[in-house]
Amino acid sequence: MSHDRDDSGFDADEARMLRSFFRDEAHDELEGITRRLLHASRAELDRAALQEMMRTTHTLKGSAATVGLADVAACAHELESLFARLRSGTIGWSAATADALIEIVDTLRAVVDDADAPEAAADRIARMRQQMAALAALAARREPAATRAQTPPSRREGTPAGAQNREPAGAAARRAAPPDRAREPTDRPSAVAPSPGDAAPEPALAASDSGAIAIPTDAADAPADGSVAGRRRRDTTRVLRIDAARIDRLMDSVGELTFDRTRIDRRIGDLRRAVRELDATRRTLRDVAGALGERLGDDAAALADIEERLAAHVAALARSTSALADDAAALGETAGALQSGLSAVRMASARVLFERLSVSLREIAREAGKRIEVDTSGDDTEFDKLVADQVFAPILQILRNAVAHGIEPAEQRIAAGKPPVGRISLRARHQADAVWIDIADDGAGIDPDALRERFVALGLWTPQRARRATEAEVLRAMFEPGVSTRDETDALAGRGVGLDSVRETIARLGGDITVESTRGAGTTFSLRLPVTAAVSQALLFKIAGHVYAIPNVHVLDTVWIEASSPAMPDRLRLADGSVPLVVLQAVLGAPAPADARRVPAVVVDYAGKRLAVTCDRVIGPREIIVKSLGPLLSDLPLYAGGTISGSGKVQLIIDTAALVQLAHPDAPIDLPADRHPHPPAPDVPPPRVLVADDSRSVREAVSRMLAGAGYVVDVAEDGERALTMLRQTRYAALVTDIEMPRLDGFGLLEAMRRHPHLAQLPAIVISSRTTRPNRERAKQLGAARFIPKPVTRKRLVAALERLLRRAADVPPAGA
Repeated sequence: MSHDRDDSGFDADEARMLRSFFRDEAHDELEGITRRLLHASRAELDRAALQEMMRTTHTLKGSAATVGLADVAACAHELESLFARLRSGTIGWSAATADALIEIVDTLRAVVDDADAPEAAADRIARMRQQMAALAALAARREPAATRAQTPPSRREGTPAGAQNREPAGAAARRAAPPDRAREPTDRPSAVAPSPGDAAPEPALAASDSGAIAIPTDAADAPADGSVAGRRRRDTTRVLRIDAARIDRLMDSVGELTFDRTRIDRRIGDLRRAVRELDATRRTLRDVAGALGERLGDDAAALADIEERLAAHVAALARSTSALADDAAALGETAGALQSGLSAVRMASARVLFERLSVSLREIAREAGKRIEVDTSGDDTEFDKLVADQVFAPILQILRNAVAHGIEPAEQRIAAGKPPVGRISLRARHQADAVWIDIADDGAGIDPDALRERFVALGLWTPQRARRATEAEVLRAMFEPGVSTRDETDALAGRGVGLDSVRETIARLGGDITVESTRGAGTTFSLRLPVTAAVSQALLFKIAGHVYAIPNVHVLDTVWIEASSPAMPDRLRLADGSVPLVVLQAVLGAPAPADARRVPAVVVDYAGKRLAVTCDRVIGPREIIVKSLGPLLSDLPLYAGGTISGSGKVQLIIDTAALVQLAHPDAPIDLPADRHPHPPAPDVPPPRVLVADDSRSVREAVSRMLAGAGYVVDVAEDGERALTMLRQTRYAALVTDIEMPRLDGFGLLEAMRRHPHLAQLPAIVISSRTTRPNRERAKQLGAARFIPKPVTRKRLVAALERLLRRAADVPPAGA
């Protein structure tokens, strides 16, 4: 693996991946510009549309520079300057202007595609500049500059009289650049080195942090002509990019369809009962008519006719009901197929996750000064992209520990008979209804005896408990809060750092984590994860007539409380010990059980903490479609979501983490300072930083810079989303762009300063809008640093470290 870095600060593999992200982003943005130009080509150019096109090209300029594509950044800057001349009136608007700009944008798209091929890119750039010169020449012929400067663009006509006899801008450009001209060498070398092995990115890589999902489609219908679009699509897999929120809304609609089908089934049952009752009434009528016999006289024939017609109607209604049942079954099959298809769209292969982890792992290995090989298997294993995104940070923490404290230095490995290069394996596989991911290293392993001594020293275990504990119990105890194994002089391989938070995150996903280790041979962490976050297995139970759900993955058993008195005990005795008992009726404000001698309870395990909760009646396991509670109810601490029953009733899903907090309110045990002459470093989780930028490429690049330096990074695509995340999660710092849709960086900083809990949050502004007024305004709004784009890894990390050190030295307001 090559670790050589280009001018952008990324190695070859990182640069290749980031540039593939940038190409996806650039195509989306340039297609948006083309749509706006086409929409306005027969009318006046809307000022808001022009401003949006300027913002888009400005974003592309910064993104290209960030990933090291200086030539593309220069072309985007020149296109932005053209739009600025349109805004000032230096270039007048007309259909010919729109045609010329569309050709220029199309050429810029080709420049992006050829960015890693300097000779082809130089030819495209020359072509683009000739097109721009032709547009400027056309504008100069159409109207005197002084007149254009004095006439606002909104008051000019779209096409002056006689313009139809003038040469189109595209023709002028083509005449200026004949197709058979010799290619001239460029004096300006490309800033991007050629990458002959740079293959097109796998379609799944288009799944972005902003929530977009990429769907590969058949490339057979790609244009066969010589157009730019055809050249771009030929010999590649076409990708349809869809916002993940749209997929989620469709999944919700399929869920509603399933509920509708259930209601139809209930109505069919009602109809069948009505048919049976109607048929019984008909038979009764026939029997009564037969019993009356001759006394009915002439009415007997009339009643017989009514009975026959009634029998025909009952038979027809029975046939219609049966056909309706068949249609409902077909509807159910269609809904199931739709749900399966949409679930498949939400899936991402493990390859995407492993590639992201591999890039970060190389950076961590470089900083640790160790050589490591990464081996992956099961790359085609698919699971929910939402799960993959959320599990990235926990796995990265495990890898960081493996590199820093598990893999030995080369000298020690050679002395132990191992190859000097360490090996880390990432494996994914499906098993039953879950996805398993194994993270294995061939390092020093974990010493259980040393762990026992540490637990006793920390006050977590007594000496007797340490002696009785099995090796498996010792390894499980590493996930307990308060465990720190960071002494570099011990033989613990540093495995306790942050493992409690790792298990907490995985448990919230409905998963679990286990560890196995052999001294001198290595350690393996195994993560069990749900295949999808949309559909879940849950245990349903009733309290006070309402149905609640607990995810099945956390349920150990259902039992009866066998108490010796009517009073509810504090703990529930099980076969292998006792667990805290939470009276859920009291928590929910429902009547408590009058007699505890026969009450059902559910035993759950969450992140290694066990407890039992009471209920009125256990219904049993069901497959449910998990739905968000929405903004009004999302802050309720006891609930993780909701689902809808077949009868249309809302059923709330209990947050197992909240139950654990009720049952285990005690804080982790901290070791007093006087019990250790040299206490271990505190087990402090890495700082969490929020990055806000509307460019996917910049978000990805900055995230990699900060993640490689040990930070946990979240991203937001605009200021409004960033503000929501800041209110929901505690962050150590904010890194924000200025130019963003919905809410820009200045608006975000203003909103933060008005919020009591965000007013003192350290903030760094990154932008290519580096004018003095922008810098001064950022400073007035509380930004501690202003870093011009393109951002380099060294500069950003150094600025953030200084900022966090300074923030740690300043006491909080009111202290």
